[in-house]
Amino acid sequence: MNCGKEFEHLVKSIYEEMLLNEGHNLNVSHDIKLEGKSGQKHQIDLLWNYEAAGIKQQVLIECKNYSRNVSIGKIRDFFGVIDDIPGSVGVFICSSNYQKGAIEYAKAKGIQLFSIESLNKQEQCYRSLTTDFTFNHVSTPIIDPIVDTDWFKNKYPEATGGLWLYGDNVRVIDSNNRLIATSEDIGNMINREQPHGDYKDEIKFDDAYMQVLGSKYGLIKIFGVHISYSLSSTRSIERFDFFAKYIVKNILNDKSHLSGKSVQKV
Repeated sequence: MNCGKEFEHLVKSIYEEMLLNEGHNLNVSHDIKLEGKSGQKHQIDLLWNYEAAGIKQQVLIECKNYSRNVSIGKIRDFFGVIDDIPGSVGVFICSSNYQKGAIEYAKAKGIQLFSIESLNKQEQCYRSLTTDFTFNHVSTPIIDPIVDTDWFKNKYPEATGGLWLYGDNVRVIDSNNRLIATSEDIGNMINREQPHGDYKDEIKFDDAYMQVLGSKYGLIKIFGVHISYSLSSTRSIERFDFFAKYIVKNILNDKSHLSGKSVQKV
């Protein structure tokens, strides 16, 4: 038996049992590959797709059936995967424990750590889970071009009205028709580490033209854009007791609970 794969399957089954019991709109996938923004493909042990209020989230879950303590290197490698896949958060689950440096690094990077211990020492693979996640949300950005007004008046002398645009249909190109940025690229320039609130940022471009799909103006010469958006977050804390074969410990808050086949929300 491949105990590592068995461990992954057991954690997956507990997720599915837990979510089915609570009726959540969630989907857990096992052993899949996701391509990061770097172009690198990453193998993901478990992927939890979560949708709340129409906002899609994903949780990357790393499962390790180790007899030795997890080193900082393993957590650092996992963070590299999380950072390369936009809009994701991470959970690391092992069957041993963690070195001090690994715990400190996980705290700094917002990675949840769990360890699992069988109450029956003859058990070789384990099962249990609890959840505590914070999801950061960015509203759909509104993109307002900083127009070269002299160029615009000369090109479109009869134009009237504003040019406020929702951020899903914009391309910025240069005078040689080379792509500078799309709506998605502009959205990715948002600093998501800022405090909650409403923001309006200025992004400057050189030799830039805005191309708006479906717009009557075609190309618009711009100096840059203003991007308006809001930042918020929601926290989902759910604790489940699985009676009564395993001890699950949250390493970051030192809380433990029993686990097994029976599920009860606390």
